[in-house]
This record gives sequence, structure tokens and C-alpha cells, in this order.
Amino acid sequence: MNKILLYGSGVHSEVVQELALSVGFEVVTIFDDLTNPYKGNFLVEFPLLISIGDNQNRAKIANLVNHSFVTLISPKSYISESTTIGEGTIILPFSVVHTKAIIGKHVILNSSSVIEHHCQIADYVHIAPNATLCGNITVGEKTLIGANATVIQGINIGANCVIGAGTVVITDVPDNAVVVGNPGRIIKMN
Repeated sequence: MNKILLYGSGVHSEVVQELALSVGFEVVTIFDDLTNPYKGNFLVEFPLLISIGDNQNRAKIANLVNHSFVTLISPKSYISESTTIGEGTIILPFSVVHTKAIIGKHVILNSSSVIEHHCQIADYVHIAPNATLCGNITVGEKTLIGANATVIQGINIGANCVIGAGTVVITDVPDNAVVVGNPGRIIKMN
């Protein structure tokens, strides 16, 4: 059995541990900042995965640690052979990633998310359960797309955005926007 290290011991870590086991990895140890701090080159023979759902914290940790990262993809997902997936990405069961999509580093594609053809997802993005990106969409770094949100084809979503649960995005979204509703509207800028 392959072995990995996890950084993050919260609820998302429990989900990642189950996924790791399902694809043949044994979790050797779990680091967090309080009870078991990361020790630089500790256990360098095993790859690391950041098991933290918060985009900002995941990015901060990825930029602080010097370690090789593993990508975990549920065997219950469909991933097109023409898709590119960055290191440290987690793809949970029943997700679909279609033709020529590009998924960045340390991205979370949660259960039953759908990323259609030619989408470009930047680093540290979190796509929540049942969210659908309809094709040819760009999503900027550290953006959260909430559960059951839908983004219609050809939309550009900026960096550091929050797209609320159930939101239907029909126009481009600038950086740092919080968008909710159907149709989606900006309610504040972060």
C-alpha cells in the first residue's frame, strides 16, 4: 500500500482519509499547527496532501511547505483523458471532468461536481457538491463555488470570489465578488 501524509486534521481531513484508503493509500501521519506541527523535511519519502477545505489556508500552507504533493482522484469519478490536473488536487466521488479541462494545483472538486469541456480552474479553488460549470469557463485562484451553483457556458469568474449555494451565474464576475441568487448578483466585494 502506498503511503501519504496529510496536513490538516479537521472535518475535511476525514473525507480525504476515506478517499485515500479507497485509492490504495495509507495515511502515515496527520499534521496540524497545534498538536503535530509540520517539521520541514520530516518523512520526505512520502508525498503530502493538504486536507483543508478553506482555500486561503490551503494556499498559505502549500506556499510554506517544501514537500512533494500527491493528487487523489476517486475511482468513482469520470475524468476525460484530455484533462490536465495539477498536484495536490482532490477529486471526490461522482465528479465529472470533461474534454480539455484544466484543473490547477490544490483544487477540491467535491462530490458530484461537474466541470464541462474546456473549463480552466485556477489553483486553490473549491467547487462544492453538485456545482456545475457548463463549459468554457474560467475560475480564478482561491474562488469558492457553492453547493448546487450553476455557471453557464463562457463565463469568467475572478479570483477570491464566493459564489453562493444555489446561485446561477449568467454574467462575468470580477475579482473579490460575493455573488448569490438566481440570477446571480453581486452583494458585496471582499
